[in-house]
Amino acid sequence: MVARKVDASEDESEEVQEHLKDAVEGTLRLKRLLSQDSEDGFAKKKRAMESSIDVDRRHRIDELLEKWDRLDDRVMLHVLEGLETRELEYLANSSFVPDEFNWRNIPADQVATQVAMWLEGQTLGGGPLDVLLTFRDKWKLGLDADSVLRTLSHKDLRYVMDHYDGTQNIGKLVAEAKKSPPLEGRTEGCMPDAPGLAAIGRFHRLELIDPTADAAVFGDANLSFALNLARHRKVLGHVGRVIATTFESLETLRERYEEIDETIKTLEEHYADVHHEIDCTRIAMNPKFKGLEGTIGAVYYNFPHAGAVGGFFDGHPVVNWRHENLMRLFFRALRSFMKVGGLVKVASNMGAVGVRFSYITFAAKENEFDHEGDKVASIHQQLSVPSLRLVLQGQELSVEDEVSAAGLLVPGVELTAVAQAGRSGCFEAARVLTSSKDSTAKIFDLETGTCLHSFNENFDDFGYNDIVSADVSETGRIFLLACENLVVSMYKSSTGEPIYRLKLEEQHEGLVSAALSPDATTVLLVDAKGDVLLVDWAQEKAPRALAALGHVLQANFSPNGAKVVVAFKEHVAQVFDAKSGQSAQLFKGHMGHVLVARFSPDMMTVLTTCADGVLRLFDASTSCLIRDFRRHAGRARSCCFSPCGEKILVAADSGFVAKIFAVSDGRCTRTFPGHTGPLWSAIFSPGGDAVLTSSGDRGNGGERVLAAVFLPAPVTDIVGSAETADDEGHGPSPKSEGLDREDKHQLSLPVETVPFLQWNLHRYGRAYGDRRDSGRRPGKSENYNAQRADRDMVYTFRYTPSGKQLGPQGIRLPPTLSTLEECPDGPFSWQPVETKKQLAKSLHDRFIKECSGIHVG
Repeated sequence: MVARKVDASEDESEEVQEHLKDAVEGTLRLKRLLSQDSEDGFAKKKRAMESSIDVDRRHRIDELLEKWDRLDDRVMLHVLEGLETRELEYLANSSFVPDEFNWRNIPADQVATQVAMWLEGQTLGGGPLDVLLTFRDKWKLGLDADSVLRTLSHKDLRYVMDHYDGTQNIGKLVAEAKKSPPLEGRTEGCMPDAPGLAAIGRFHRLELIDPTADAAVFGDANLSFALNLARHRKVLGHVGRVIATTFESLETLRERYEEIDETIKTLEEHYADVHHEIDCTRIAMNPKFKGLEGTIGAVYYNFPHAGAVGGFFDGHPVVNWRHENLMRLFFRALRSFMKVGGLVKVASNMGAVGVRFSYITFAAKENEFDHEGDKVASIHQQLSVPSLRLVLQGQELSVEDEVSAAGLLVPGVELTAVAQAGRSGCFEAARVLTSSKDSTAKIFDLETGTCLHSFNENFDDFGYNDIVSADVSETGRIFLLACENLVVSMYKSSTGEPIYRLKLEEQHEGLVSAALSPDATTVLLVDAKGDVLLVDWAQEKAPRALAALGHVLQANFSPNGAKVVVAFKEHVAQVFDAKSGQSAQLFKGHMGHVLVARFSPDMMTVLTTCADGVLRLFDASTSCLIRDFRRHAGRARSCCFSPCGEKILVAADSGFVAKIFAVSDGRCTRTFPGHTGPLWSAIFSPGGDAVLTSSGDRGNGGERVLAAVFLPAPVTDIVGSAETADDEGHGPSPKSEGLDREDKHQLSLPVETVPFLQWNLHRYGRAYGDRRDSGRRPGKSENYNAQRADRDMVYTFRYTPSGKQLGPQGIRLPPTLSTLEECPDGPFSWQPVETKKQLAKSLHDRFIKECSGIHVG
């Protein structure tokens, strides 16, 4: 929702310097509106409100009140009067009708929530966003530009994002970036050849901020985050100060936190300034911030909240205006103190109903803070990084990959060329997709070993989970990732764009394997209970169970996708029809658990690996054993046929080698050593001319790589290649034509929204208010009670002022005293009239104190 603007009166009771008046105009106006809400003041305020609502809007409001039979609902009237014309039009044209029998939310609350959700549906959402998604959204660029930009180096990507203004041809700008010299003498200039997206994301997560600028922390009650930041800056050798603030008084803090004096002492030893009773919306009126104009390079506000009001949910319209105004006034106040290009980070839960994620992003945008994506709010451990080894056609490329944006592991992968006659694959391999035990999946360029893309979404309240499977469609256009925590995701391989996501019910207890049908329309899943599920995601059907009588360890599709072959713990394998689920051939004779079962390319035979260390080849139609292969080095976790079907590749669980066997006589024709840990997967390339193996290589401190597959080259020939750019320079590129942007000024590098758990500074002793524990402060030995921690985000913004004078700060109007008196729920439920008036007066007085910067509660 976008609040209406109400002109402020000229008489101001508080002295504010002329150049700072814009920073506090909104908060002073809000205080005046509440203070004038006496009988005479209310009449004055009501006349001003009615005169500011045009006839058309008043007519729409009356129509909605009559349509919903809420003509006497003062709280509903309060909500509707705060909406803009387009929001009122949405309600009038939609089929939405508030439910008056809803026991949890009154009709006015339902309307406010409905409008907020409608507005949020037009955004990129409150979840993780990388810098390219926010950059593309700002300039309305397509996926073709995305595929080009994701392959750029750190230096080139920064150049493009710093210089693009919506009129240039992306291809020309990329060519210009490649010729540009590296930035020297600046932190942003380090590692110019690193993968651009990962390097920029790592900057945001590791807090490589301006070393000379001050950094301010707001709302940090126990000052533990400020202390963490001060220590971090000291290690980096920064000379800028940390300005640590609390909203509460020192006396209040001493009652709540027995360690507060020691924390303050340590902060001062790190040359930090510590201030108490600081209202972040009124810093322009606070003498402690005098002289700090234009000096702050980074601001942190973790889990903002305007304060709970007993008896009301945070989203209730009687109290929710405080949360929205908190963000609006916070960002407006910062404008006078931020350095151009300075960063602001607000950590919040993407599902919060108090300070909604849209309040944060909308308030930032209207005050010229560019959104740079979202981070997830915390990472559980820092992992060491082994080298990535690629051996292609006899040439070894050793690539020391830096810690990714999430601070996670780069897996060890080895690619070896083999002599292979036979048919060509369905696509030419140009990239490699890997997934690992630490919940990361990455795409690497096959020739250079450069990391092109990183996926790290699959985590839950208990930390990071194994990505147990990775698979790719026959054409290579779609790939699948399946995580142990029951999350299945599918992506376009050309751009990395997510196209499908499924979260299974908890009753399945985890996933152990997943496979994608050749035509990419169906997903085959095996859960931890040994059950098999088929998901026809393309038809949007619910998962269906395969009636397999036994405990299934793995399942795979046939080459045509019509059948499924299943490996059982009960020493057998069996074929099923993929559509009907009817069972068919049963393959017996194993002396242990069947670990893997696969069809040959011609579907004439079935290959199984067993815990007894023996490979077995069966006739697919008669179930008769064709051949026992000689014993290999221990159990095989992975096996597959070559594209022509003449060879078999096996990944041994022990011995750290992969082996190729000839189908005709069972001989081992080649061995692939080199790994220092157990092999978890081994596959042929689509053309059969290379073998890709993956493992943990634990000797290098690595995590296990659970799967690796080949991918085709990304699409790069639509827009963005220098060859297709307009050499004459006679106009914008096709994608930039028609861009109607108000902000044509040069754009600073956009920022991310990052999961809080991936943030380098997430580890701090969080305060009483943002722990979200009920009714008490957790003890010293208790950790942050991460209720839905997977939804905690760090919303990052960069200050990019246009130089233009902004209009008056929009605010969400507070309810009048009479509106509070007629509130039907919360603490007002079933109260006599006089009691309601007393409660309304008490709550109204609290609102006035809060708007005066006085801590309440």
